[in-house]
Amino acid sequence: MISHSGVHQEVGERNVYQVLNRYISYLLWVTVLVYILGMITYGDSFTFWDKAYSHIGSIRTVSGNPNTLSLLIFGLGMLLSSWICIRSSNILPGQLNHYFFRLCGVGYLLLIVPCDLINLVHSIGGALVFGTLWLFTTLHLKKLYHHVHRYKIYLYHFILQGTVLPYAFLYAIRSPAQQSVQKLALFGLMLILKIVIIEHVRIIQNSAARTL
Repeated sequence: MISHSGVHQEVGERNVYQVLNRYISYLLWVTVLVYILGMITYGDSFTFWDKAYSHIGSIRTVSGNPNTLSLLIFGLGMLLSSWICIRSSNILPGQLNHYFFRLCGVGYLLLIVPCDLINLVHSIGGALVFGTLWLFTTLHLKKLYHHVHRYKIYLYHFILQGTVLPYAFLYAIRSPAQQSVQKLALFGLMLILKIVIIEHVRIIQNSAARTL
């Protein structure tokens, strides 16, 4: 049997990951909705594989048409995403986790700056969002190493690193292929982030059940 305080600590940790799981679901849905609504309201034809996510939040389309409605949707989506990250940072234990989501929230705010206005600020925002969520997910995958089947860990890393790192490389060398790979990187990052949080909830629940 564990101590009374130990039970409360496990319950508290379980609640943290359950709430975080809910927040990550919100973040995922906001990302998807902004993408769908942004493509629909984009001031020009939006080809999914050829245009970046950032184009949804541009002042004008690539061909020069006004992009007001799509820009507003993008801005609201980034504000909401930033708020979700700040709320997540407030419930997470440990300074590192706290700073990860704080920086991610700042990144979403910087993404509001249209890429066709000040691309440097917009790019810094994107790097903060991708970088902090990738680091958080990678570090939490390491924590799962002794609790999850080895093949799952390898699969999760394969999806995460196999989508995010090629995108980071292509972005760094300004390759035209980055636009297509960006969608895979975003999908891979969000998918594994969600799975990792669910795995942590499951492990804590199993641990609490064994100690009762």
